[in-house]
Formats: sequence, structure tokens, C-alpha cells
Amino acid sequence: MQHGGDLAAASLTYGTPEQGWLDLSTGISPHSYPFSSDCLSEALIRELPDSGPYQRLAETAARTYQAKTSSQLALASGSQGVIQTLPSILPGKNIIILSPTYNEHAKAWGKAGWTVKPEPDLEPEPDSDVILIVNPNNPTGRLFNQTDLLSLADKLTEKGRWLIIDEAFGDLVPDQSLVPHVAGRNLIVLKSIGKFYGLAGLRVGFAVADESIVEQLKDRIGPWPITGPSLVLAEQALSDHGWQAEQSTRLRILRERLDTILDRHGLSPIGGTDLFQLIETDGAKTLHDHLARRGIWTRIFDYAPTWMRIGLPDERQNGFDRFEQALSEWSSTHAS
Repeated sequence: MQHGGDLAAASLTYGTPEQGWLDLSTGISPHSYPFSSDCLSEALIRELPDSGPYQRLAETAARTYQAKTSSQLALASGSQGVIQTLPSILPGKNIIILSPTYNEHAKAWGKAGWTVKPEPDLEPEPDSDVILIVNPNNPTGRLFNQTDLLSLADKLTEKGRWLIIDEAFGDLVPDQSLVPHVAGRNLIVLKSIGKFYGLAGLRVGFAVADESIVEQLKDRIGPWPITGPSLVLAEQALSDHGWQAEQSTRLRILRERLDTILDRHGLSPIGGTDLFQLIETDGAKTLHDHLARRGIWTRIFDYAPTWMRIGLPDERQNGFDRFEQALSEWSSTHAS
């Protein structure tokens, strides 16, 4: 599995479940932002978006993420659009990526000709042109302290080097975001509305950095990176601070419920966030197959065959009950 999701591929292997798939493989919130479709006019679909909606979304995102100005934001088709662009604009040839983490980072830098060095942790004086950290990390949930990261950014800036922080899951810990601190530093922060807001299909992401790097990103990304409907709906979600607070509480409660179920079946998490939990078991592949045959899709890893990442079930679709029933069957078989 290169990524979570892709239920069509899952169906080719396991068949289409009668109840439909319960997709726990992605870390995307089962509770999506409940946007209003009243604002989606025919013109939004028919016409190319002009600069107005892009600017409004940038300004809204700047306020929500606490950037100093909207000119520090480059908009992209998800953070993936930025990931594939950065290797072509930053100077150097060597990058350290704190690993294991999201696969697409190493893939993008390697394809661009950079020497990619995966490291489990940071050395006191890392020798690299670029350092990339996913914070909180996916799939381990490891969270680096904001102060430590800013100290690292300052050291790299002094040497003309760069720090990239991918905050795809950063909405869960907004007080730890580095977005308010990019000015004057060789620091680039990636943001996305896919995970926390449950809006991955809109394909909306941002890079936050000093204006000079943002202009280079905009030039490489090109015009119209986000569709007209996505611009409008993303602006709604990012401006609704009341819903964001409710979502934080809701996800914490759901994660605690997931923890309880996992603990009950001897699968206590070894890491995670409020959007997913990481478990370790010698039977990860067998458990993955067992769950898949019951219509439950999870994420396993070639580089860590004892790991499994499990997202939040949707309680509105009997997700927790389905998951626990499948685990009970597994526990019974496994115990015997």
C-alpha cells in the first residue's frame, strides 16, 4: 500500500462488501465540514475563477493560520501540489527527511535528482541543504516542540539552508504551528484542509513562507490551481471558527472511543493523533486481511510490517460497532 484509500483497488482484491466499505485507512475525519451548496452557482462551474476568490481564500487562510499577511501564502491543489514543486525551486542537492513518514516527500525529492537521506531523528548539527519534518508525523503521530523547531530553523537560516514543516495534521494542535513565525526565516510550512476538515476531495492546500519563496512557488504552480467551487467551499470552512472548535472536541472524543476498543483487544496504540492511531502487532498483515474481508479497510506498511494505522470510524454509520465486532472475531480466532 502506497497510500490509504483507493477502495476500488480494495474491492478488486476482497470484493465489494454488502455494507459498503468502512474506510479507516486515510486519517481523514469522518465528519466533514457541513458547507452550504447554496453558494455554488452555475457560473462557478462554467467560468474560470478570477483573482478575487483566490485572494479571499488566501486572506481567510492567513487569518485562520495566523500568518502575518496573505502574501505569505501560495495556494495549491492540496499540499501535494507544493510537495512536487518545492524540489525545483530550493537550492542544494541533499535533503534529510525524518522518517518513516508520508511516502510522497521522498518520492518527489528523489525524482527531482536530490539525494534523500531518511533519518529517524535529528542529529545535533544535521548536515543537509534541506530538512523536512512532518509535524505531527504520519503515521507515528510524533509531535515536535515548536521552540525546538524554531531553533532549528534559525540555525539552518544562518547557513543558507531550509526547513520544511508539513502540518497536514497540524490543525489538531494549532498552538504548535510554525506559520506565525515564517518571516525572516528559511522556513516553509505546508497546510491542507483535507484531514481535519474532512475535505480531501476539494484538493486545497497552502505553502506558507516568506514572500520571495511564495512568488517562486506561484510561478511554478501556475494559474488556476484550485477550482472555483473548491475556492468558495474552502473559504467557508476556514472562516468557521466555531465549527473548528467543535471539531477538535468531537475528534478527541472519537479517538478516545477508538482507544478503548483497541485496548480491550490488546492492541494498545504506540502512537497517533486525534485522527488516527498506530498499533503494533506481529499479525498486522493477517489482521488487515481479516478486517478487509469484513469490509473494513486499514493501512499497513511495507517498511514496518508489524504496524497498522487505523482512522476514526464514523459512529453515524455504525462504524464503531462494525469495527469492534470484527476485532472480537479476530481476538477469538487469535486466542485459539
